[in-house]
Amino acid sequence: MRVEKSFTNFKTFYSRNLDPIKRRRLIGIKSVQGIKSTSTSKFLAVELYSEDISVICAFDKSIAELNLVIGAELANKFSSVRDINPEIWTPDLEKYIDNVLKKSGKQFKNATLVDVPDDLFRLYCEKVFLDFYNLVDINPTMDKKIGERKYITYQISSIYKYYERTFFNFDFDWIESHARSARITKSVTNSGIVKVDSIATRHYDGLSIWHMEVAGGPCNATDTHTLGDTKKTLRMDVLNLIAILRNHFDCSVELATKIKVFCTQVVGTRMTLYALSMLPDGRFISSELATAVVPFSFHGRNQFKAIFRMMAIFHNEITKQEELMGEIDRVVLRSKGTTVRHVLKIPEGLFDINAQIDAVLRYAQLVHFPYSIND
Repeated sequence: MRVEKSFTNFKTFYSRNLDPIKRRRLIGIKSVQGIKSTSTSKFLAVELYSEDISVICAFDKSIAELNLVIGAELANKFSSVRDINPEIWTPDLEKYIDNVLKKSGKQFKNATLVDVPDDLFRLYCEKVFLDFYNLVDINPTMDKKIGERKYITYQISSIYKYYERTFFNFDFDWIESHARSARITKSVTNSGIVKVDSIATRHYDGLSIWHMEVAGGPCNATDTHTLGDTKKTLRMDVLNLIAILRNHFDCSVELATKIKVFCTQVVGTRMTLYALSMLPDGRFISSELATAVVPFSFHGRNQFKAIFRMMAIFHNEITKQEELMGEIDRVVLRSKGTTVRHVLKIPEGLFDINAQIDAVLRYAQLVHFPYSIND
C-alpha cells in the first residue's frame, strides 16, 4: 500500500488494517477543489486537490516513484536515509549493547555497568537498560492491557527522559502538553490550543523541534485514534517547522532546506521516528528515519537494540540541527539568491479544514469502518 501526503494532487489510502509503518496521513486542506474516490475490497482511495501547500511522503516509495515527484538527487537522498548508521553508532557501542542483551538475571544488570569516560551515549544506554531491568527483575513479563498514560509513564518516557538528563539540549514535557507553535493558527474561531502526548523544546531558541503522539495503550489502538493522531502529528510537524522558518525569512533556501523538525508516533508497541523538512520549491517532505518495537518482557529485551539505534539517529540529527542553526545565525547579510521569504507557504487557515477532513473520514467509515468516526 503506497501512502502519499500532498495538498496538491493528494492521494491517501484508508485501510482496514493499518500498518503502523505506513500510517502517516493527511494533515488537512484549506480549500477543496474536488474530491474523487474509488474503492476496492481492500481499501478506499480518496484524492484531494488544493492550490495551497504540499506535503510529500518519502518513505514506502521506490526511487523511481520519488524521481517523478522530487527529482533524482533528492530521491536518492531520502531513499537511503534508513540504510545509514549515524556516526555515534560505533562498533564498540554495538558490541556493548550486544554483550548486555546476551546476559540474563543479575548478569544483565552487571553487564550494563561499564565505565567508559566521556561516552555519553553509552551512559544513556546504561540508564535505559537499568530502568528496564528494574521493571522486570521480579516478574519478567509486563501487562500489555494498560491505558495510554501508564504506557507512556512506564515504557516510553524512560527512553526520552534519560536522553534529556544525559545530553541537556531539550526540555521534555509530558502528557497533554501545550504545543506553542499551534498559536500560529489562533483566530476568532480557533483557540490555537493543541495538546500533544510529549513535546521537546530546544534550549537555544525555545522552539519545539520534536513531539510525540501515542495512539492509546499497547494493545488497544483503534483505527479512529490512529487516524486522528496522524492527522494531528502532521499538522504539528508543519506548524513546528513554520515556527522556525519564519524566524529566518532572509535565509538562503540552500540552508533552509536542511532545517528539520521531528516526531515520534506510537501505535501499539511500535515506535516510528519521522522528520519533516522543506524542499527548494516550498513543498514539505516527510521521511521515516527509524522504527522499533517496545519490549514488554525480559525475553523481548533484544528489541532494545533497534530502540537505541533509533535514538542514536535522533541524537545525530539533533546535533546536526544545532550546528546548522549556528551557521544560519552567523549569516548577517541577506542572501542574494532565493530565500525562505520567496518560497515558504504559510496557509491562512491550517486548522480550518476539519469539516473537509471529517467528511472524507465519514465517507471512508460508511464503506469500510464499522466503528463511529467520533469514538
